[in-house]
Amino acid sequence: MNYKKYFTFSGKTIVYIQTVALIGSIIGAFLVPWTFSWVLIALLFFYLYSAVGVSMMLHRYFSHKSFEFKNPILKWIFIAISVISSRGSPIAWVHIHREHHAYPDTDRDPHKPGKFSLFSFKTTYIKELKIFLIKDVLTKEQKFIHEYYLLFILLWCISLLLINPLLFYFGWLLPVCINQIVQDLWNYFSHVNVGYRNFETKDNSRNVIWLWPLILGEAWHNNHHNSPMYSTKTRIWELDPVDFLVRRVKL
Repeated sequence: MNYKKYFTFSGKTIVYIQTVALIGSIIGAFLVPWTFSWVLIALLFFYLYSAVGVSMMLHRYFSHKSFEFKNPILKWIFIAISVISSRGSPIAWVHIHREHHAYPDTDRDPHKPGKFSLFSFKTTYIKELKIFLIKDVLTKEQKFIHEYYLLFILLWCISLLLINPLLFYFGWLLPVCINQIVQDLWNYFSHVNVGYRNFETKDNSRNVIWLWPLILGEAWHNNHHNSPMYSTKTRIWELDPVDFLVRRVKL
C-alpha cells in the first residue's frame, strides 16, 4: 500500500492554518471588542484545544496509547476536539512525537533541541516517513481524517463564523495562535537547563514550573519522559488536570 499519499500535505496544512491564525489574530485585535466575556471565551477555547485536543488526545491517547475510552461515542467527541485543535492530524502528530521520544535531544529530534523560534512550522513536517512508528494509528478512519484534515478545520471555522464572527476570532483564531506560541515554548524550554529533574533520563527533559499555567500537566516533562503514562504527576504538588479528566473517561 502506498502510505506516502497520506503525508503529501500535512506540513503545508499546518503552515496554512498557523499563518492564518497569526495574521488574523493581529488584524482582528484592532477590530474586535475586548470584553471580559470574550476574553474568557478565548481562554476556554485555548484550554480546550491545548489541554484536551493536544495534551489528552494527540499526546497521551494517540501517541502513547496510555488509556482507552469506556464510551465509544465519547471517544469520537474527543477525537473531534483533537482535530479542531488545529495542531495536525493524529497520524502526523503521532509520527513527529514518537520521533521525538525515539531520538530526544539529538540531530534527529524533530523539535530541534537548543534552537528556539516562535511559529516553528518546520517541526510539523515529516521529513522521512517511518511506517513502524505509526502502524497502530494507520486505521481507515485516521487515514480519512488525515487526508481531509484541512477540510475539517474549514468546516469548524465556517460554523463559528455563521454563529457569530466574534466567536470565530475568540473561539479559533486567537486560541490557535496562542496555542502555537505555547507549544513552541514547551518544546524548547522543557529540554533546556531551566527546570528541575525528578529522574535521570537519557535526555535533557525538564520539569518547568512557570510553564504550568500555559501547558498544565505537560510542564512536568521530565516525569513524562521517565514514564509516558496518562498522568505526569510524581510529587504531590505537581498538579495534572488532564489526569483528572482521563480518569473519568477511561476504561
